[in-house]
Amino acid sequence: MNTPYYNQWGVMHPYLQLLAAIFLLAVFILPSWYIADMRSILRSGRRKQELSIAGDWKGLEDYFEKEARTRRPFVWFRRKYLIPGHLETLYALFLYQQGRFEEALAKAEQAIERNKSKLWIFRSFDAKATFTTLRGALKARTLILGGLGRYDEARAAAAEYQKLAGSSGRTDSSLALLEYYCGRLDEAITLAQAARPEDSEFDAMRGVVSLCYTMKGDFEQALQALSYAPADVVKFYTPAGLQALSQSPEGAELLEAKRQKLASVFPPARFINLARVYVAMEDFEKADQALDQAEKSVGPQPGLQVSYCRYRACSFAGQGKAKEAELYLDRMRAFVKTFPKRSLLWETHFGAGRAYLYLHRINDALAELDAAQKCVLHPVEKHGTNYYIAKAHEAAGNQSEAIKYYELVAADPIPSRMRQQAAEVLAARK
Repeated sequence: MNTPYYNQWGVMHPYLQLLAAIFLLAVFILPSWYIADMRSILRSGRRKQELSIAGDWKGLEDYFEKEARTRRPFVWFRRKYLIPGHLETLYALFLYQQGRFEEALAKAEQAIERNKSKLWIFRSFDAKATFTTLRGALKARTLILGGLGRYDEARAAAAEYQKLAGSSGRTDSSLALLEYYCGRLDEAITLAQAARPEDSEFDAMRGVVSLCYTMKGDFEQALQALSYAPADVVKFYTPAGLQALSQSPEGAELLEAKRQKLASVFPPARFINLARVYVAMEDFEKADQALDQAEKSVGPQPGLQVSYCRYRACSFAGQGKAKEAELYLDRMRAFVKTFPKRSLLWETHFGAGRAYLYLHRINDALAELDAAQKCVLHPVEKHGTNYYIAKAHEAAGNQSEAIKYYELVAADPIPSRMRQQAAEVLAARK
């Protein structure tokens, strides 16, 4: 038999064999391969959440490095051409939380560059995810630059973010936090209060509002800002996206892992914020109650752990419980040995200085506050540190040193309760 399709031995011509193979690949093999790769993204997302829940930071870093070298073709293609910059943005935020700001900034810049250089031929594919990724990368850059004290650059990044987010009405907690860092408390409050309860940023914004009102000495408003229900996983997905994820086993497992992760962050963070207000009010009984609630679910995140230990130590010290306070101060110090993030170092020394002041261990308080002063970066940190150094010198009978530091606090433009109290002390001595 010799036809256009078969040779004389009845064998299909090679080019037809190739076409048949391509057809089989396109119809049966590639769709199955694609589905397997997409499911692997869900399993990978669940793994990321599990590592975070366990506090396995080395494992989480290895996760990002491994994902950047994925051998799954559809995953690689999706990240490189359809939503470029997504993985780099997540990696940048992880590095930021670890206190590795310069590395984090490099990843954020890489994410922005890759996102903006998305090939025109793919622009119409995953356009919403591409847009969301760019917003996230700009927000990460704002957060990182603010954390580095590069405020003008942070504002420029925030302005670009706001330009993108303007039509969506989204708020930016990184800009509100930046205003707080700079001591612009009223501006930070205005920005943070613009968040709506349904926004994924709402919890963070409520924390900023409470923090600013606590600094201002308006404790009623600070507590009121924290009267909300902590966010659940539903805030981070559209209804359609949530339904789609719930319909597959891998998606349902990812949602459950993310729900567990959020439960170890948002509810305890609210209680820790409440404790901060109560410690400032010196209502240590209520501070203890809030911290007892936080302890039930607080996760391994270094920032949460250090803040929890800080307010525990101050609350115990305020009640004269020196042994218990020292226990939590030691826990703080152990954390910052593992995570020598500048802000955590400052918080540890500053918190220890305040605790020792409550315990009337003035020399120890001065030593810790002097160490805190060497770690300050943001104006609001310097403001608070100078105030408590003034109080420590006053308690030690070093009147000239106390006045010097009270003058520094009173001269700051930060509208805080500390500034008002420093001015009152100076006025009384004239």
